[in-house]
Amino acid sequence: MMSPCASCMGMHQIESLVEESVRLLDRGAHNRSLDMRSLLWNLYDYQRGYDTGNTLFRVATILVRHRYLYAFPLSEHPDYLRHPDYFTALKSRGFEEIPVDPGKSWHDEKNPTAGYFCDPVREWGASFSEKNDWGDLARPLLYCEAGSPLWKQFVASKALTGSDAKQPERIDRSNLFHSVIQEALRQGDDKLAAEWYQVGIPYEFGSADSKDGARLKNDSHLIKIREIARKHRLHALPVDRGFHEAEDVDLDNPFLTWWWADFLAEDENDGDRART
Repeated sequence: MMSPCASCMGMHQIESLVEESVRLLDRGAHNRSLDMRSLLWNLYDYQRGYDTGNTLFRVATILVRHRYLYAFPLSEHPDYLRHPDYFTALKSRGFEEIPVDPGKSWHDEKNPTAGYFCDPVREWGASFSEKNDWGDLARPLLYCEAGSPLWKQFVASKALTGSDAKQPERIDRSNLFHSVIQEALRQGDDKLAAEWYQVGIPYEFGSADSKDGARLKNDSHLIKIREIARKHRLHALPVDRGFHEAEDVDLDNPFLTWWWADFLAEDENDGDRART
């Protein structure tokens, strides 16, 4: 029996960061106008850049509610009648990634994942489904993400129309980070804001070369994030930073030097003043 992270791999900090951010945005969705669908798409687009597993089904009910993840009866798959043996076999399983071409057994970059089959009761048990409020989703269903190959097939067939047929808007990474950090602080979750400052952002921009580093220093969202970080001391809150632990920070790196160096210097000066 697999866990709801499907096939978890290495970057657990990133997996947890995205999962907790999804939960955070869901809690805040009723308080203000958020383009939840685009925010969710961009969070998972960020996660796909790292060595992570499929964690969608940790928060599937949230993703369906905000129409980032779509659920259909398995029989509505566009290729259901062309590959009856394949789809009949799925019904005896709990979870399966469905490739672009279900007729080919091998999944690779030429036949990537297009959607998912999930039966949460078979995979994790009835008590799990009840405890996590799967409700009407606690049955065998076909799923696809907005913007995915299977979603595009449903759009082409008019099974999805209107706003559901629109590609989620791509948000600049720095704007995404700024939005999530602001929402975390608005909800009083300083720790999640600090995880984005210390983990999420350095993972994304920590390999910037001199040219990109110079550009990032002038990014209005990153400048505002640094101002927020100084005010709330996000750089100093204890979080699991993975390979960006403080003693491992390469201050010869143009981005990380800017991101950390003056904050570290301020802390050292504060410590010197406290000792005198």
